[in-house]
Amino acid sequence: MDWRDRYTLLMSSLPAHGRWGSRHQTPLSRLKLERRLRLLSPQDADLLARIESSLQWRELPINTDNRQLVGRQRQLLGALRDDAIRPAAETSALLTLIQRRLDVRTLVAALWRREYQQADSPSPGGEWTVSRYRQIIERNWHEPTFRLEVAQPWLSQALQFIRLHQPWELEQMLLQYNWAWMGRSHLLGDNSLIAVVVYVLKWDMLNRRIGYDADNAVVRFKNWVTVDMTAVVQDDDSNPDRDAENTFAKTSAAAKRE
Repeated sequence: MDWRDRYTLLMSSLPAHGRWGSRHQTPLSRLKLERRLRLLSPQDADLLARIESSLQWRELPINTDNRQLVGRQRQLLGALRDDAIRPAAETSALLTLIQRRLDVRTLVAALWRREYQQADSPSPGGEWTVSRYRQIIERNWHEPTFRLEVAQPWLSQALQFIRLHQPWELEQMLLQYNWAWMGRSHLLGDNSLIAVVVYVLKWDMLNRRIGYDADNAVVRFKNWVTVDMTAVVQDDDSNPDRDAENTFAKTSAAAKRE
């Protein structure tokens, strides 16, 4: 069986995710998903693992060094751009998918840091992110949505959730946003690597939505910001912004009880 037939078999064996919010459990367990992913070629299995390790920030240990993470993401993007064997259309689709997810993470993390850590603008040209919006963020640090409200209309709502100390609502909005545009990423049909990557990433998002609660959202979101933005400012352990963090945690706990 050649690899094209294997991918057809793989995708036909995966149950549909359904519409966002229509399921109360994943369509199959992670163990069953991993078993079916054995049909991937060794090269594509390795690439999928690298994509997941770069995008699934919730899996990262809290002491992950930001420069190492940025370096890993840069290596992944560079390897894809230099891949002369993979079809150009597939490479372009994968790059768009990965870069867009990293853009969203960077924008939200930058909003959070600016609002609650009162950080100065990142140093121009710094190695704090691989986002395509890095320079725009740096130039427009003190603008509410970095002057990106037209290109990224969801930013205004994200900023409102951050200012109202509503991490659960913010995460739900981001998951739904990512789900919607990833559903339009099948640029090469249903039997290509991009379709497999989209399926796996959507499985993870669905699994996260099902398991979310307000208290855990606080911890996950702070871990995310810590990982993504540690190169932007130097945290001062002797003078943290405890009032904002305490208000944030209390508000989220109250939301859960309601």
